[in-house]
Amino acid sequence: MQKEVPMDRAAVLATELEILHALCNGGGTRQQRTELVHTLDDHVFFEPEHQVVFESVRALLTRGLFSSESLAVHLNNRGFPDTDLDKYLVASAPNIRDALVQARELCSLKG
Repeated sequence: MQKEVPMDRAAVLATELEILHALCNGGGTRQQRTELVHTLDDHVFFEPEHQVVFESVRALLTRGLFSSESLAVHLNNRGFPDTDLDKYLVASAPNIRDALVQARELCSLKG
């Protein structure tokens, strides 16, 4: 059996960003995106901005109101008007199934 090598901080940050790309770019079904969000319910993102964006995405998806425009408004209303959404809304987002695998891997790092 192969021993799993833990991710370093840079790899964790990159994985978090990839997962947020998948969530913010509207790929997959609503059910898949909801599963991805629930997988990360107990994950604390290393990057505070990632945590803030995730919490806003989760809140909007829960209410069925997610769009890039609603995300910008939600972040603004939470006191984060200067969040660079272009960083999260990228054309080369991973598919939702790959993001779910990445999320499970992140969550397994906690032990």
